[in-house]
Amino acid sequence: MMNKNDELLSKYNPYLSFKSETATNVNEHLITPKVRSFFKAMKIDEYHLLESNFYISDLDFKKIEFSFFYEHILQDIHRAKNGSVVCPVKYCITIDPFLCTKTCATTKIKYDEICLGTTPVLYYIFIDITDIMKFARQSEKKLLM
Repeated sequence: MMNKNDELLSKYNPYLSFKSETATNVNEHLITPKVRSFFKAMKIDEYHLLESNFYISDLDFKKIEFSFFYEHILQDIHRAKNGSVVCPVKYCITIDPFLCTKTCATTKIKYDEICLGTTPVLYYIFIDITDIMKFARQSEKKLLM
């Protein structure tokens, strides 16, 4: 059975959760290192995780209010002291392979992006659910030894 989470903005966003110890372990030792290596390969030094309640899928684009983009993705665009426009990068983790049509040549991580003009402002980074479950199981086995 699927659990309901009515706090999610999207009807189509698959949401995965674990008990806190397992979630912390998966995040710190599987997901965060993949995210770091992805952004390093993309030559992006600063990036922020979009809160999971606000993840949207491609199926949401025609139904969601445009104000969503201003409130959650574009709200912190600003001018630097030198006058250049700074578009902070956000990302979200997805287990939906249909959201990620590109593959990073360096890391082989599947991803996609939402751009403002030609500037990416939101990246979708795909983490395979099989990899997550395998990692969680292996980590648990190590704890039991």
